[in-house]
Amino acid sequence: MGWYEGIFVKRNKYYILLIVNVLCSCLLFKFAYLFQHKFNQLVGIASFLTWHSIFEIFSVVVSFAVFLYAITPIIRPKASGLCF
Repeated sequence: MGWYEGIFVKRNKYYILLIVNVLCSCLLFKFAYLFQHKFNQLVGIASFLTWHSIFEIFSVVVSFAVFLYAITPIIRPKASGLCF
């Protein structure tokens, strides 16, 4: 690797990470589409909706706790406790 390639990577590392993230997401969704029939056989609709709702509420609680942790230093111990 030449010196110019190292400079290119250093200057554009966030764009490279974004491109890698998009490509990995596309692969993940492609595999999800390919295995959709097997997933539907494995997990019923009612069970899927229940688990999805639980994980969705949990993600909202965690994101709110992280927001509180970042915004107020007084509430940091309580927000950390809420995360776990």
